[in-house]
Amino acid sequence: AVKPRCGNIPPRSHQIIAFKFTPRRAGKFEVRLDAIINNVATHPLQITAIGEGCAPVLELDGDAFVNMKPTHVGTSSSRSINVYNPSRIPVSYFWKVPKKYSRCVTVSPASGELLGNQTQAVTLTFTAVEEGDVELKIPCYCSAAANASSTRFESDPVDLLDDAVGVQGGGLGGLVTSTLGGPKLKPSCVLKMTGKGTEGAVHFEPLLLDFN
Repeated sequence: AVKPRCGNIPPRSHQIIAFKFTPRRAGKFEVRLDAIINNVATHPLQITAIGEGCAPVLELDGDAFVNMKPTHVGTSSSRSINVYNPSRIPVSYFWKVPKKYSRCVTVSPASGELLGNQTQAVTLTFTAVEEGDVELKIPCYCSAAANASSTRFESDPVDLLDDAVGVQGGGLGGLVTSTLGGPKLKPSCVLKMTGKGTEGAVHFEPLLLDFN
């Protein structure tokens, strides 16, 4: 879009023309624009406009897999993994820990924003609440940030996802496009995590020594 599309420029004056680029898909675009001067269509002033549409996406290092060391029941173990934004646009994101594991697994920060070509470390904390193996997948949802300088989630994105099939707009800094009954949000990436809760690391045999 061009604004203004037409007008008059007095002698020795100038006019600022604004161009708006709204890509409908990812990719590079180039278009030639003709500016008609004094209604002479045979000799237009030619302007070449170039733009690039980028889709919000995130990548995880370590093959998107984290293996927690065996953890004693009642204690916690932590590991970090890098999240990378390979695109050229700011991306807002949040993690969705399955409800079944919300007592034993946390991700910090749970949400945030990454600028283009930026990497951020996130920390996974596993708290063993009982003995046994734990294996889960943690999806990460992302969208183009509504504000390139700063985006914050006004509502808890986890609660919004629990209450709706998708996510309604505004509070998620542009993470919109679906409402109740609409299409489901698809995660940008999925992190697989395994862990194990144990009761103890030391065993004595025999349990009783008789010195008599």
